[in-house]
Amino acid sequence: MELDLRTTPGAPPTYLAGLIETHMRSKGYFVTKGEPTDEERARHDKIASLVIARGSAAAFTRLDSPLGHWAQSSLAKSFSEAGEPAKTVRIRMMGGSVPTDKLVEALDLPFVIVPLVNPDNNQHSFDENLRIGHFLDGTRVFSGLLRSAF
Repeated sequence: MELDLRTTPGAPPTYLAGLIETHMRSKGYFVTKGEPTDEERARHDKIASLVIARGSAAAFTRLDSPLGHWAQSSLAKSFSEAGEPAKTVRIRMMGGSVPTDKLVEALDLPFVIVPLVNPDNNQHSFDENLRIGHFLDGTRVFSGLLRSAF
């Protein structure tokens, strides 16, 4: 079995892996870090192998931060109609793994992610699709962001 975990701020990958290992042990499993040896198989009825792969810590910028306000107002202005700012959707966290932690840590700068895909795009698959309307809206998004002073 393989688990793919999404981290949240305050729950780094090592912490989550520790919780999983503790749970496995609490259920009576002998936990190995790889393929169990013949000796381990002979001594233990319940064996589980836990191999921790590379993990990324979650990073986020507060929605009410200056950058969050700038991005929201820029998008609202870019999609305004008849002078009325458009309503924007702001989501604090994404469900996908985007390895932003190393970049954010190195640059020590806040960030925003602006997804442009349609919900049924089958991300990470050989037959991904992008609706032309989302592509055109995405062009409008980035044009608006690049023209807005921070």
